[in-house]
Amino acid sequence: MLEIEITGIAPGGVGFAETDRGRVYVRDTVPGDRVEVGKRRSERGRTWARVTRIISRKPGLREPACRHFGVCGGCDWMDLPYADQVAMKREMVEEAFRQERLRVEVAEPIASPEEMRYRNRVSFCFGNGDQGPAIGLYERSDPLARSRELPPVVEIDECLLVPEVYNRVKQSVRDALGETTLRAYNPETRAGVLRYLEIKSSSDRVVVDLSVANDKHVPVEKLRDKLSEESNGVSGFAISVGRARSRYGPPKRHDVVFGDETHHIDLLGKSFRYSGAVFSQVNAFQIETLYTKAIEMLAAEPGDTVLDLYCGVGTLSVLIGDAVGAVTGVDLDERAVFDAKENAARNGQADRCQFVCGDVGDGQLWKTHLDRYHRVVVNPPRAGIAKRAVEGIAATRATRVIYVSCNPETLARDCRLLSAHRYSITRVIPVDMFPQTTHVECVALLERT
Repeated sequence: MLEIEITGIAPGGVGFAETDRGRVYVRDTVPGDRVEVGKRRSERGRTWARVTRIISRKPGLREPACRHFGVCGGCDWMDLPYADQVAMKREMVEEAFRQERLRVEVAEPIASPEEMRYRNRVSFCFGNGDQGPAIGLYERSDPLARSRELPPVVEIDECLLVPEVYNRVKQSVRDALGETTLRAYNPETRAGVLRYLEIKSSSDRVVVDLSVANDKHVPVEKLRDKLSEESNGVSGFAISVGRARSRYGPPKRHDVVFGDETHHIDLLGKSFRYSGAVFSQVNAFQIETLYTKAIEMLAAEPGDTVLDLYCGVGTLSVLIGDAVGAVTGVDLDERAVFDAKENAARNGQADRCQFVCGDVGDGQLWKTHLDRYHRVVVNPPRAGIAKRAVEGIAATRATRVIYVSCNPETLARDCRLLSAHRYSITRVIPVDMFPQTTHVECVALLERT
């Protein structure tokens, strides 16, 4: 056994201590904690240890607002005052760049104006309960503990991060599925049916998407009756069918059960359509702030050509369309590209914004569609930029690259890769889109030297 004091925080919210044998990473700790840890082990190039006894916690902790905190994996830091959460997120981003040996000043994070009820999108998980399917969020667990079994699901009566109507919708789905024998889908074994329940909303709409591996025994009529009750305020309900290992993989079939599955969000004077399960930012109070910072950093000029990689529904493309000569957006999701074209048209940008459905990591795409650009914007998933895309960005010879990221580690890694192509990271602004969690969004500026 070893007694240590946690002195730093790494990306992912992992605490670490400096010992006479080097750095030791300890999950579920923060700077200021004193803990006793067990046997150390090497994993993924780091030395890890598990807490065997908590000696003392960081001073100034608060009582968590949610009774499920500590068991539910949805929130990591609800016992930390929000100001401390924001400060630690800055430290995490700084540490990510230190690990890649890059020097950059990380700005003070932009805090969310609301730390509860801020989400406008959530995906609830399914588990196997004693009396029918369980719906909630996975229990907190050690990511390094490999298993082919699904983690247990915490059945949450009220999640405090989402609008209250989401909890009513979740209960209605639970009631409709309660008498079935449907099992939760396990992507490792490909067994089971129920994948996840996604709920999205805008100012006047609530849209529900039930994802299943197959819909042979799904009680569609019961679900229709429950979700169409006036108290739920659901304006559209769809069922997505597919067996992709990734929950983000496109379904093989997407059937609208009732209403309109799209929802619309107004941003910076423009209106955007989002279909079904296409990606959208989750913090209703921070979306405009995030995009405003990206646009300011881009510093586009009239006549500039801009390449928008991982463009989604074309939000940034359309927002900057008025100020530049032309924008080309690229995304792999056909549904998102369809919405992007619709969004350009509805906002009067169809003549300036064109969109290509393709894989950013595909070399052939760069040969046939992509060339020189003055500016590049990238907003990739957590895995970061594909290696071929790094080379493609360099080939554009763009003077500025704006990188919007939800993962500080892959952001820093990709900035290091781009530095080999004469791009220097000059500015990073964290934007807290995810209060109560260890996640943080960043907007970074790279300039060609």
